[in-house]
Amino acid sequence: MQVPTRISTEDQARQFLSQIANVEVYNKTDEHGAYRLVSASCERCGGSGYIAAYERVNGGVCYACGGDCTKGATKRSYLLHDARQEAAKLRRQARRVAKIAREEAETAKAVESFLAQHEGLAEALATDVSFLRDLNRQLTEKGSLSAKQVEVALRVASEEAKPKVHAPSGRVEVVGKVLRVVTKDTDYGVSTRMTVETVEGWRVNTTVPAALFDGKELTGAEVRFTATLESTDKVDFVFGKRPAKASRV
Repeated sequence: MQVPTRISTEDQARQFLSQIANVEVYNKTDEHGAYRLVSASCERCGGSGYIAAYERVNGGVCYACGGDCTKGATKRSYLLHDARQEAAKLRRQARRVAKIAREEAETAKAVESFLAQHEGLAEALATDVSFLRDLNRQLTEKGSLSAKQVEVALRVASEEAKPKVHAPSGRVEVVGKVLRVVTKDTDYGVSTRMTVETVEGWRVNTTVPAALFDGKELTGAEVRFTATLESTDKVDFVFGKRPAKASRV
């Protein structure tokens, strides 16, 4: 619908409003032109026409307005006013829609350029992993990711692409490489945990045994220890409890 830029007569206003609203409300006319009633609320009942405290007397009908607050209504010509207001509102909506469309187009262009600059990222973000889905949504909204996010996305996708090796359970000797070490403050004190990729290909996350706190860098180190393994929802990932007999290989 074409929104007029200027509405100067009531005929123009009526023609425009007939396209978007029930123009019958403006069909009452007097010497001032088309009008609609503008309520002047009763000071006694606040416009309800009813006072609950006096329900026992005549059903609580307000004596000030007789239950009809429109008795104090005034006639004003609102045809031109309403048409201009509606036209202005539609123009604002059109500007908002156009702005959103421009922003979406700019973001889509930025996403396309960003993916072209990072080989393999589009395929990585298409991997069915919740973390990667979140990154994909963030890229779609912002048009870019940080260098660290790109690095992690490619690594996670690469790990997901590897054949899944079923991890064992129970008390098991673990031999593998420490992928990462994370230290956190918990309700029970400071906790330092490590994720180890075993020589068989499965991974285990467990607390770092005291024997491995030897002042040397642990990430990337080859280690050996015994722990009780508990399965998770991933066949190739388990949690380790009570690690013991730990040493570097």
